[in-house]
Amino acid sequence: MSNSIIFPQTGKQDIVILLDRSASIGYNYFEEKGKDFVETFLRSAVIIHPDFTRLAIITFAATYTVVIDGITGVPLTGCALFSKRGKIPVAKQF
Repeated sequence: MSNSIIFPQTGKQDIVILLDRSASIGYNYFEEKGKDFVETFLRSAVIIHPDFTRLAIITFAATYTVVIDGITGVPLTGCALFSKRGKIPVAKQF
C-alpha cells in the first residue's frame, strides 16, 4: 500500500496551494521543505491538465504573489509545469 494521496480523476477540480514565505518560516525551510513538498505532492497525487485538475500556487508574507495560475490564467499541463529544469518555478522571494 502506498502512502500517496490519490485524487479521483473524474470531473474537474481546482487545487490552490498557499506557501508561507515569511521571515518566520525562513528561506532555507521554504527552499528545502516547502518547495519539495509541493513538487512531491504534485508529481505523485494529481494529473495537472485543464480537463482534470487546474492548479494555482500563491506565496505570501506581507504581500502575496501568484506564482502559477492555471485556474483563471493560461491552461497548464504537468509537462509545462515541470519543464523548467524539472522544478516548480516558485521564485526565491525573501
